[in-house]
Amino acid sequence: MTIDVSNNNPRIEYSVAQGVTQTVFAVPFDYFEDSDVTIYVDGVAKVLGTDYTMTGGDGSTGTITFVTATPPDVQQVTGATGGSTVVIVRHVSLERVTDFVAGQDINRAALNTQLDTIVAQIADLDDKVDRTLHITDYEVNPGTALPSIDARKGRVIAFNSSTGAIEAGPLSNDIQTIADNIAEILAADDQAAAAAASATSAASSATAAANSASAASSSESAAASSASASAASATASASSATDSATSATDSSNSATASANSATASANSATDSANSATASAASAASAATEATASETSAINSAASASAAATSETNAAASAVTASSAASTAAAGAISLIESLSYLQDFGLITDAAGETADYGSIAA
Repeated sequence: MTIDVSNNNPRIEYSVAQGVTQTVFAVPFDYFEDSDVTIYVDGVAKVLGTDYTMTGGDGSTGTITFVTATPPDVQQVTGATGGSTVVIVRHVSLERVTDFVAGQDINRAALNTQLDTIVAQIADLDDKVDRTLHITDYEVNPGTALPSIDARKGRVIAFNSSTGAIEAGPLSNDIQTIADNIAEILAADDQAAAAAASATSAASSATAAANSASAASSSESAAASSASASAASATASASSATDSATSATDSSNSATASANSATASANSATDSANSATASAASAASAATEATASETSAINSAASASAAATSETNAAASAVTASSAASTAAAGAISLIESLSYLQDFGLITDAAGETADYGSIAA
């Protein structure tokens, strides 16, 4: 057969999307032997018979079928992350497979196959040339000769600044040194930027800490003011409790005086007077409790809550003392009233004929 020029591009590329599985790929160019075709998946050459099989060829197009296997031995093509690329190329061996003997008939089929092979070989070489560095057609006398081996050892290829001809460039080690220096400069720049960012962050942290300290100081001042106010309130409560205790003491003294007067007026009222004395003692105990409340209130200046509690207790004790004093006074008055039966006795003469003036006792 004759190779069609449209089927003589010895290269085809396929893209397989990520996660997509594909097993069959068409070979759109003519080839003769399966070994003329090479398949690459993401740059890795696959093995005929192990990874894939082929049909077609012998001077025509064909099909490649990848082997389906059980994971992890998967030969079919599954698109990797970002997708995969499958490249199929032809490389016909540079050899002559037919010999025409002089004086003998020429086999036209063999001659066609040989000519097709030659055309395929030329196409393969043309594909390779197209993928190499080359000079454009319109350049005149470009200098493409390389310097001698000794002149170019350890150096990179350069182009003359005037003629554009190829020449030996700088030492590759020097270029590497420059590249390393640039990398160090860039790294230092990155480190400086990171240090600046760290400094900015530290400054922000310091500002936040200062603000926090200021807020804490304000809070501390407010707490101190509150404590002072609580202490003042506690002191006022203690003073009030002291006044209540004094008033209770005065009431107690008054009750005691009344009781003593009642005792002097009549021995028969002794028990009542003792009761009044007991009431006075109870009032004195209440006064002592009030004094203790005062001391507790003063000591609780550091704790407003405790001061408030002591204030409540002191007020309660004062009320109790006042009630006790009132009770004692009422008892004394009752005692005096109980002696009213003596008010009409006046002068009394006893059995011995002696007269005593008991006087009159008013309520």
